[in-house]
Amino acid sequence: MGQRLCNHIKQNGALCEAVALRESDCCYFHHRSREREGLRVRLGGPPQASAATGIELPLLEDNNSIQVALQQILEALLDRRIDPRRAALMLYGLQTAIGNLRHTRFQPLSGRFVQSLV
Repeated sequence: MGQRLCNHIKQNGALCEAVALRESDCCYFHHRSREREGLRVRLGGPPQASAATGIELPLLEDNNSIQVALQQILEALLDRRIDPRRAALMLYGLQTAIGNLRHTRFQPLSGRFVQSLV
């Protein structure tokens, strides 16, 4: 039996396809991302799109997700759902993410990877 693969769907519709953790349907990266999102919700953050702004930022893991986030922020600014100061801060965050993409790699560098958190 082959290794199970991560079932996270990226913004472009492609599956992640990294090796999934034994106790999860996701790879280490996406499993931890979902844990962080769960914590955010428990601490009072919105579980989906913010009711006030309608913005649902994707996980900023590639150029496609950054483009989707940029589109949502610009539409919210245009529709006056967010103020220019908040938009500027969010756009600065996206600019930082774009710069970081050149130096990040979310796939394992070798055949070694985490298979279990237990």
